Amino acid sequence: MEYKEGQILANQTAIELSYEGYGVIRDANKYPIFVENMLINEIADIKLFKVTQNYSYARVLNFIKFSPDRIDTNNPKLLNSGSAPLLILSYENQLKFKQKIVNSLFSRQLKYDKVKEIIPSPSIFNYRNKLTVQVESDEKGVKFGFYQKNSHTLIEQDSYDLASKEINDLLVYINKIVNEKFDENSWVKKTLLNTITIKFSKKTNELQIILGCKNSQPIDKKFINSLVKKYPKISIIKLTYKDDKNKFGKYVTLANKNKITYKVDKLKFAVLPSAFYQVNELQMHKMYNHLQKSLNLTGSEYIVDAYSGVGTIGMFLTNKARKVICVEVNKQSIECGKLNSRSNGLTNVEFVHQDATRFFDRDVINKDKFDIVVFDPPREGLNKNIINVFHHNKIKKIAYISCNPRTLVRDLELIINKGYEIKEVQPFDMFPHTYHIETLVILELKEE
Repeated sequence: MEYKEGQILANQTAIELSYEGYGVIRDANKYPIFVENMLINEIADIKLFKVTQNYSYARVLNFIKFSPDRIDTNNPKLLNSGSAPLLILSYENQLKFKQKIVNSLFSRQLKYDKVKEIIPSPSIFNYRNKLTVQVESDEKGVKFGFYQKNSHTLIEQDSYDLASKEINDLLVYINKIVNEKFDENSWVKKTLLNTITIKFSKKTNELQIILGCKNSQPIDKKFINSLVKKYPKISIIKLTYKDDKNKFGKYVTLANKNKITYKVDKLKFAVLPSAFYQVNELQMHKMYNHLQKSLNLTGSEYIVDAYSGVGTIGMFLTNKARKVICVEVNKQSIECGKLNSRSNGLTNVEFVHQDATRFFDRDVINKDKFDIVVFDPPREGLNKNIINVFHHNKIKKIAYISCNPRTLVRDLELIINKGYEIKEVQPFDMFPHTYHIETLVILELKEE
């Protein structure tokens, strides 16, 4: 059967739940249709909105039968945006879903069946210390929200349940003041305000707001002053995008400082606007403690923290290591890392501003004898050139932290072929109500 965008299919039954939390319908030819907000055994009339040769996407028009696993959500707008697709499941069932994903991938691709039970997040709401919302404005006013998944349709939000209360309150306040005097706030249109990112540090009670704009027109001073008056510790930064994908731009500080400081145990981490820092600090702390214990450090190890960001993992391990080298390509992250190592009084950590692939390609790799390498790469995973280095340099242990189980098992297969064996697989729920899963894997070099 040939499908078309806009086509309505009646009385359809979902038979499985995909890795991304879609209900999956298959026709007689096993062709998959991925349906938003649909659970296994639910029956609904659906409408196709994206059709390809290999799969289609659809949304529910009308439910005919609900799953007993479905629960009501207090925030249907958040659900409809696609930002939290697992809101329709109890937290217990969310963890089962994620556990099954990891178990299935490791069993099927690596023949490994000893995955540990997923560690729940200490908080399942208000856990994010950072949130970015999209902004649209017209003659009626300004709207804040999230783009609906697989579309450019803005789903306006009234509350942001996954973000900290402080972030939620600030966004609600900003929405209020720009719309109360919309005519006076024409700077929103002039600057082409496109995104607002807010960060919050619970330990230091600092807020940072990054106003992402598409042109260089100035932000209204009255708006800046009103924020500073209400939130004296707030840092306000303007980001002027350089490209249409909103990935690169110039940062200008408009109020207070350009950094926000987080704390983990006794360590302080100053973070610049574009530098990476985990959004779920409580779960991050659990994971780093678990990592340290699983590595069984003696104090004599030479560790490389690849894709280090501002150095949170590397510096967390310094008290149990001889030396740690943090490798990171983001210049702002390296700047933060060096500042953080000095402010924390750490003398056994070094920061290298370099792409991780190039670092592991360099000649000095043959001279340095690394005992342990810790990887926390982006979702795309590792480059094959990095993996080729492992056995040649007889690195004893590898810790691989991944937010993408699919690329994780792909890379692990190559690493295992280099003479390593899996010692531990520990999933963590870092992002409740989303399909994302964080997984820690410990590998050791087999004895020859």
